[in-house]
Amino acid sequence: MSNISEELNVTNVAEYERQKVGSLVVSILTACVGAYVFFALLTHEIIVCKKKPKKRTGPKRVTREDLMRRLCLVASFLLLFRMIAEFIEIGYGETSHNVCRYVRAFKSVVHSLVVTCIYLVLWIRQRRFYKTPALEYLSTPFVRTLSFSVVIIMAVTNVSNIGLYLITRAYTNSPRGCVVEWSSIAKLTPGLVLVVSTLTFQLVLLGLLIYPLFHHLKYKKQRGLSGACSGPSNEIPYIKRVTVAAMVAVITDIICGAVTVFALKNTYGSMRQVVYDIDMLILLIAICMSFENWRNRLLPFCSLSTNSRSSSRSSTCNSTSATPRHAGSQNTSIATIS
Repeated sequence: MSNISEELNVTNVAEYERQKVGSLVVSILTACVGAYVFFALLTHEIIVCKKKPKKRTGPKRVTREDLMRRLCLVASFLLLFRMIAEFIEIGYGETSHNVCRYVRAFKSVVHSLVVTCIYLVLWIRQRRFYKTPALEYLSTPFVRTLSFSVVIIMAVTNVSNIGLYLITRAYTNSPRGCVVEWSSIAKLTPGLVLVVSTLTFQLVLLGLLIYPLFHHLKYKKQRGLSGACSGPSNEIPYIKRVTVAAMVAVITDIICGAVTVFALKNTYGSMRQVVYDIDMLILLIAICMSFENWRNRLLPFCSLSTNSRSSSRSSTCNSTSATPRHAGSQNTSIATIS
């Protein structure tokens, strides 16, 4: 009997080692993508700040565009730090009790902050849609109440998530990495609370984005319009992009949640954490791609080279056109400028 249990333990340890290597490989790939996204957004932020005219006096006014852009940058920065923490957990999760205790607490807090930044960008964008003149008539008291309920549910979700993971349980080292040492409530309770509350404000936010699209289709049917139409048609393409991003967020959260609960049960401790990182990385990229200038955000190095080539061409053309050929051409150019 003891030989069977010993053989089973050896088999489990070997399986955990394979899972550990798999977690490390996926963490490296995820961290590379996360680092690229962070430096791309940082480069875009620097480019935008350089293009803005400098004001000598008075406080700087932060626009909604500035706020959303910086929320994405902060989310990418925090997510990159969480990915770095994964390597610490993978390296010391089997031997250090303090690493499991403090790294898991750090990652729980960072997870809530990253999700808050990402969904705040979505919330700000849907509020901006309802404030446009074409869609302002849809901003009823009920819609505004639903909109602000998203922020309240989001805040309660993240605070309760941090509280449940930090207060009701503790983590310790084990042969399969960091695992729950003790829990004053059922182990699945924090996860269920997080899933239910997150899914609630996600669906409400998604409904607020679909609502203008539904009215637009209804308006087209009533008017019998098949092509371009008046009204909110100019805003519809942007709303569709944001709606697709919100749908990607909901579907990704559901898939990753199902994978962590059903497929990764009793596996190496870091495997679930890596899935959470992938989930947040997909959300961040989807949000960035929902903007019209997503290429400038995610591919700023390409836009830099394109802008430098176009500026050099324009300067060459200007110098050529500025060369005086005869007096009549000078008079014509002066008349054009005036």
